[in-house]
Amino acid sequence: MAATYEQICEFLNHREVLFTRHDDGAIFVTFQSKKYLNPDAEASLFLVVLLEDEGRFIRLFMPRAFIYHDGPYKAVVLQAALFVNYQTKMLQFEYDPRDGEIRAVVEFPIEDSLLTESQFFRAFYGLCSLVEEYSAFIHHAMNGTLDAQTSGLDKEVFAQFMRLMRTQAGNDTQLLEDSEMLQHKAAKAAEMYERLNRKYLFQPGQLVRWKPEMRNRKYPAYGECGVVVSLLDHPVFDEGGHSGSSSFREPLDVVLGFVDSDGDFITYHFDSRRFAPVLPGKALS
Repeated sequence: MAATYEQICEFLNHREVLFTRHDDGAIFVTFQSKKYLNPDAEASLFLVVLLEDEGRFIRLFMPRAFIYHDGPYKAVVLQAALFVNYQTKMLQFEYDPRDGEIRAVVEFPIEDSLLTESQFFRAFYGLCSLVEEYSAFIHHAMNGTLDAQTSGLDKEVFAQFMRLMRTQAGNDTQLLEDSEMLQHKAAKAAEMYERLNRKYLFQPGQLVRWKPEMRNRKYPAYGECGVVVSLLDHPVFDEGGHSGSSSFREPLDVVLGFVDSDGDFITYHFDSRRFAPVLPGKALS
């Protein structure tokens, strides 16, 4: 059962949301924002509801949510937009290189299902609230004033963004590292050092999994349990890769077994310091 504009108008009327209709049926909604400023420096959110594929696909978007065409911080802006895509469940940013338009979008297929009012308003209000939440982050990226204080993000989330910037762009000189952020990272490094060196006495047959924030390999996933197969009296050293790799010369002193996606039991060598035992009665998720 495809959605119709008339159905969505009923939803909006029921919640007393003011809107207008375009000649092609598209629905326009404008209302005042709390944190967000549009490209005209107005505290106003403009949202479009558009049905496609004969009502089988719905798009809610904010055209010109941000504008950044050519400038010295373009790489930071695009990385910031992609980071928001990564952080959020629904919101995604689309970039038009022709004029620098950055659209905020939530879209999903309806196909033969029924579009409900609660489903629609989760997308509707979710789009608005997430643009509000991340507007400072995007604006400061555009202005070259992005740091831990101005980003509006949690310090650890911002630190994650900084790590991704270094990895992807290879140059984070356009980002400001203030003294408070540097102190936070120093304290975090000390905390991670203590966690790494907190040793456990493992036994063959024991279930273990990664310590929080200690995973340095793609496999296994966080939360996935492995079983201790054997303990090495003398660690072997990973000689693969190069000195810039996180596993270069890593002391591997435990062999763990896992069930892979094909159902086969496979074993790998690991640094036991990065693992903790799964305690009896502890949830595995």
